[in-house]
Amino acid sequence: MLALQAFRVEQKEKGDASLSPGDRQELKPINEFGAKPYTEDEKISLSEIVKSFNERHGTELTEADILRLEQVNQDILEPDMVEMIRNNPQDVVYSAYSQTFFQGLIRMFQRENEMKNIILADADVREKATKHFFGRALREVRERATPLSKL
Repeated sequence: MLALQAFRVEQKEKGDASLSPGDRQELKPINEFGAKPYTEDEKISLSEIVKSFNERHGTELTEADILRLEQVNQDILEPDMVEMIRNNPQDVVYSAYSQTFFQGLIRMFQRENEMKNIILADADVREKATKHFFGRALREVRERATPLSKL
């Protein structure tokens, strides 16, 4: 069972996303999901985190596994946290941020655990999800295919 605890709708942009007949402008793929691209220093830090994690725990996690935590970062940057970070020195606000981030991690892991339990226990839900992602995989593979006429 899934219980909705909070829901928020927020308009971030306004505009017309429609294409007119005859438009040929190529659309750019979504590749950031709301996060700013990583700087070189952030990429190095991320690599060090992954390496340390794998060495200490005998795992084979990737940067993509750790980047899932970026969603927690986005989730906790609510107006109060943004103002706190904006208006206080780093050493003052870090403790509050750290606690909020940890609580966000717990919520994420709980949601993942609930989803894992549902998918493992409910064959109908698992089949629907599998069919959905199979459809996406088919489309992606077919879009990647190079037509014989271009070879």
